[in-house]
Amino acid sequence: NVFPLINLTNYIKKTHPETLFHWIGEANSIESKVTTDNQIPFSPIVCGKLRRYFSWQTFLMPFQVLTGIIQSIKILHREKPTAIFSKGGYVSLPVAIAGWILRIPIYFHESDSVPGLANKIVGDLLREILAFSEADSFFAVKKILGHGALHSYESLSLTSEKIPSNPRTQILVSCGSQGSASIFDAVIDLLPNFPDVDFHIILGVKNLGYRAKFEKFSNVEIFDFFYNQTDYLRVVQKCDVEI
Repeated sequence: NVFPLINLTNYIKKTHPETLFHWIGEANSIESKVTTDNQIPFSPIVCGKLRRYFSWQTFLMPFQVLTGIIQSIKILHREKPTAIFSKGGYVSLPVAIAGWILRIPIYFHESDSVPGLANKIVGDLLREILAFSEADSFFAVKKILGHGALHSYESLSLTSEKIPSNPRTQILVSCGSQGSASIFDAVIDLLPNFPDVDFHIILGVKNLGYRAKFEKFSNVEIFDFFYNQTDYLRVVQKCDVEI
């Protein structure tokens, strides 16, 4: 979720350099590191994940969301933004509710074909949405601004770079959200049958336990997470198939 936000931030900085930004998210998270690296002011809030399975943490969730809403109201009242751009996920829910209470316009990007529960709730509060066409049925048509991803200037320049040819098929597997464990398990089961294929695995910060499993295979290159989008795009460029 952080890369599209960085791409949008950099684009607005180029086209409207007078614009100020302030990010809200979880403490000690990916977004907190990315904002530090990009000199963007950041405020942490408490977030409660909306789980659809049994967990004792579910009983704490309402109190966490309420705390996050109160914290978000204080931050928004202090910063006085003219608009909120939400990238979705449970972290965005308290901020979106706070923005709705304060009557601040909310814009939203949905990058999944099937939105999660938090994103469906946020979809009812926002003004306009940019999504993929597969997700249209989950949102009010009148709110859909357009379809597609938020790409960066780097992605446009990298597409012109010449990639060395490789006789072996290159497959990239990058997961970090819903269904990631299922996909990684499926890839591990398939690996013994494809010794002539090179796999490039991006685990994400919540799947690092898979590193030891993938290290058993000589045809696998493993990455934890890319905090630099250019490095990530270079891996994408050299692959024939991306999952």
